Amino acid sequence: MSLSPSLDSLCLRVQPLSEMAESRALVAVREALEASDARRTVWIALSGGLDSVMLARLAARAVKDCPRRLRLVHVHHGLQAANDDFEQLARRLASRLGLPLSVRHLALAETALKSRGLEAAAREGRLAALSACLAAGDSLWLAQHQDDQAETLLLNALRGSGGRGLAAMPPERALAVGGASPGRDQRAHERARLLRPLLGIPRHEILTLARQQGLQAGQDWCEDPSN
Repeated sequence: MSLSPSLDSLCLRVQPLSEMAESRALVAVREALEASDARRTVWIALSGGLDSVMLARLAARAVKDCPRRLRLVHVHHGLQAANDDFEQLARRLASRLGLPLSVRHLALAETALKSRGLEAAAREGRLAALSACLAAGDSLWLAQHQDDQAETLLLNALRGSGGRGLAAMPPERALAVGGASPGRDQRAHERARLLRPLLGIPRHEILTLARQQGLQAGQDWCEDPSN
């Protein structure tokens, strides 16, 4: 018998999106939606962890004030048994939010694993899988937050990454359709955009907002066992 909560039980426990309190995170997401092209699609990368779950919920709330075409996309890495749980949670959340979900299964090449290492190969493969969904003018939202930014800066400093590395993650950058880095000869209208709407928000604010909504770890988001 499955231990996964039913959609009916989740609806009784979790606060409706319409009752979500105003917050810095909601303002940031609403502003990102307002800046997006209403004719194009906003793709939200949904891993199943706290940050991406809250980004999806915030976007689903903000889109009521700023109509846009939203889609969720989940990448199944196939590297651990927990990846199946992440996919199931993504499907439950998409159903609850009433948003379409695309699931991409990642198959990492042995050569990439040997040359790049597991973490780098998985990160690059995930971005390529996410970017493959995009059409020109679309945007891809990732859920990195302020704590991730600080961690990136620290790791880059320890690695001696130089000036470029110390610049850390930009809140927004161009992304070639299909996932490659945009070349100089690629026109702006042929590109997509990668955005990190929560980059200025610390994780504790995201967690507080989740708890205010009645969300619980293990039921409404998954904890990555590799962390």
